[in-house]
Amino acid sequence: MVAVSALALATFAPMPSRAMGSSVVDVPLTFHVVNSSVTKCRNDNKPYTIRGNLVAPADALTDTTHDAVTLYLHGSGDGSVWHFTAVPGVDYVSEMARLGHVSVFIHNLGYGASDAADGNAVCFGSFVTIAHQVVQELRKGIYGAGGKTPVAFERVALVGISAGGIDAELYSITYHDIDALGIVGWADNALTVTGFYPDVVGDGLACARGGESKTAGGPSGWVRVFRGRDWDSLLYNMDPFVRQSFVARYEDDPCGVLSDAGQAIGESIALSPTVTIPVLLAYGDHDPFPPGAFEIQRARYVSSPDVSLAVLPNTGHVSMLGRTAPEFRAVMSGWLGARAF
Repeated sequence: MVAVSALALATFAPMPSRAMGSSVVDVPLTFHVVNSSVTKCRNDNKPYTIRGNLVAPADALTDTTHDAVTLYLHGSGDGSVWHFTAVPGVDYVSEMARLGHVSVFIHNLGYGASDAADGNAVCFGSFVTIAHQVVQELRKGIYGAGGKTPVAFERVALVGISAGGIDAELYSITYHDIDALGIVGWADNALTVTGFYPDVVGDGLACARGGESKTAGGPSGWVRVFRGRDWDSLLYNMDPFVRQSFVARYEDDPCGVLSDAGQAIGESIALSPTVTIPVLLAYGDHDPFPPGAFEIQRARYVSSPDVSLAVLPNTGHVSMLGRTAPEFRAVMSGWLGARAF
């Protein structure tokens, strides 16, 4: 299914599996994980605390009909893109809660509110194993929920944006404990990599020197991937104030991802034909991908009987924060709701 116009996007009109409402809860969550890896990278196998939020209809922690949750993974440089509270009215997970959906957003290791870590010991493989531990804790109801009784969810969808899309697809071929897969703003292609990371050589040199620290006295091994010249293409059709707030909160990325990016992408390309769960691929028409990349990505999921492709008009890479964010939420709500999330 290819949505390339406002009319076609009506196919994804919001269809939440529960009643819509305006009352939303935002519960801080903690997950206790170990930094292991599914790829060959220099992870440290140390324990860490991952922090995030459950944002949902107000009865989500008490009503047993809320048995499904969507876990959202962020991409390069940003620990708040799905739960963006800096500007009123554009927080994706809050707006999805008003449509009846239960969402969990986490800050990856070393980002945002989660524990700091040596960026040389954090990689795509780390993010995948950490997400797996989070999924298991969500299923078992053994995470911290700010003093509230945690819910044990029976069904989990996993959605990642940009580099988080790499995490999500690598997860889907490694573990088999999620019920649906969403990849937003990522397509595996050599031209994609060079288009997204034009300064990868410079980043590699910075990391070879040990990288930087995010905070004074904090762990090193971090590097600034995107810079001012990249924002025009990545943040297309975004309100200037939202853009300014996004860039101000942009974080460095771990040097460890440079060493295992090829492995993570290569394995995903090779094994994506084994994925059997429902898959959504969502892009903006101004996403910086080469021609045909969306269709090539869709064609890889030959074993899934349920693959949807949505391309939003007049939309950039960070689709949940652009001016067409309502249309993006309609796509996500329609797809999730039709699959009982």
